Amino acid sequence: MNPPYFKTGEPSPNASVAASRHGAAQARECFLDAAFQLLNNGGKLFLIDSADTLADLMTVLRAHRLEPKRMQFLYTKANAPARRVLIEAKKLGRPGLVVEPPDWLQES
Repeated sequence: MNPPYFKTGEPSPNASVAASRHGAAQARECFLDAAFQLLNNGGKLFLIDSADTLADLMTVLRAHRLEPKRMQFLYTKANAPARRVLIEAKKLGRPGLVVEPPDWLQES
């Protein structure tokens, strides 16, 4: 799964470009289904996603019995919303989330 996936904006007429930018909801579901099957109990999954999809991501992780354990917001500019979020989830983990200090991305 390769973010970013956008919920808004005009999809490209090119099917592969449209899929890479406006990924279908099923893509995340399929990815997390596979992750759950491949991970050992207590195994860890590490993700990076757009920060503006955090609520959806947390919901779908828990629906797949992958408990969010740690997260860190990534920023590109001071006084701007977070751009990305790093998530560590644990298969069949108990509730308990640690929010790490923020970090900064440098655009190249």
